[in-house]
Amino acid sequence: MSSNPSKLQTVQNHETYISQGIPSSSSLDPNPLTQFSTWFELAQSKPDQVPEPEAMSISTCSSRSIPSTRVVLLKQVDERGFVFYTNYASRKGKELFSDGYEGDEGGVIKGGYASIAFYWRALHLSVRVVGRAEKVDRETTKEYFDGRPVGSRIGAWASAQSEVLKGGREELEEKVRELERKFGVPEGTATGTASSVEAGPDGEGKKMESTEQENKEKNVEIPVPPFWGGVRIVPFEVEFWAGRPSRLHDRFRYTREEGDEVAEWKIERLSP
Repeated sequence: MSSNPSKLQTVQNHETYISQGIPSSSSLDPNPLTQFSTWFELAQSKPDQVPEPEAMSISTCSSRSIPSTRVVLLKQVDERGFVFYTNYASRKGKELFSDGYEGDEGGVIKGGYASIAFYWRALHLSVRVVGRAEKVDRETTKEYFDGRPVGSRIGAWASAQSEVLKGGREELEEKVRELERKFGVPEGTATGTASSVEAGPDGEGKKMESTEQENKEKNVEIPVPPFWGGVRIVPFEVEFWAGRPSRLHDRFRYTREEGDEVAEWKIERLSP
């Protein structure tokens, strides 16, 4: 079957952006993390329009400066930056931390640079961030990991993220079943095929409501994988974009020297 590449590459629609815009730098908070939280709260308040506001694209670079972009989920915005969780042995993990998951004990472990971007189409708002990665301390990682659904905790152990699955989906699911047996979890919990029964090594197979099931599953003791943990992107550049008609968008960029987390942020309007 033949195809027409030129036709496939043509985009006919021309979106018009009509956000309220950003009147001036004085309308923004002096701290970009606080300003982001304001916009993020707005996005969260409109689940029908913005179904997954925490989804963000993150770009990293290899040692040969070859970029790679993927979508991950923001899990926290704290006073220092943007936090997500990942497998340190994955492609992005290795590109951010050349030591992988070795040497995680003691002190702040800094990594390479990354850029993240949020786009909330229904609001015609976007945020772009440039910063340096650092590993989240293990205590905080454990606190977050323990609160995840049991299936997600099993999945973190099972997935050698970014590695080739030579045995296909069956290889992955067999690994999952092995881990479910190891940690005393009902088979099928991580793949969504488990019946609604009590999880854990002392479970008696009693049927229960889904919310009760979820609470019981949280009590299953599963250690945090040594190769898995949190990443905080500590920004030194943050841009806020608000769509306006005729592509005359409002763009404001916050900047300060990398590593200087005391200095005031410089805010400048950029040409659209």
